[in-house]
Amino acid sequence: MDCYLMGDSIECEHSEVVAKKIIPSSPQRRDDIGVCIKYLCTRDGSAEVVKELDPKVHKIKESSNLNLGDCIKSEAFFVLVEGLRPLSKTKLGGQSNRHSSNSVSPRKYTYAEISYPFARIMHALENRQKEIGKINM
Repeated sequence: MDCYLMGDSIECEHSEVVAKKIIPSSPQRRDDIGVCIKYLCTRDGSAEVVKELDPKVHKIKESSNLNLGDCIKSEAFFVLVEGLRPLSKTKLGGQSNRHSSNSVSPRKYTYAEISYPFARIMHALENRQKEIGKINM
């Protein structure tokens, strides 16, 4: 199982974003990418690189994943999409048993970062640290 931690991120030219709740904010200006819209994605979701940057160079964070197929998955994350035009959402049925999700597919520069990882991952890491502490005693 992959482990997605707080601060993990992706940067790409085209992405696929899926979350139960996707909320756009007002446009903002940034020195690194210019004018963009920030989307808050909550209640479980993911963002995946569909098209790599060309040239393959970080714009926001040096530790961002840049390769085709790289993704982040978490309980909550945010997405910055270059441009002023809000993205239209597509409803996806039954992504997690009974609950539907929303999808957006930005075809512009996208940066996505985990703001709150899955709770079960955090609990597993805490338990691992406790076990290591017991062994070292």
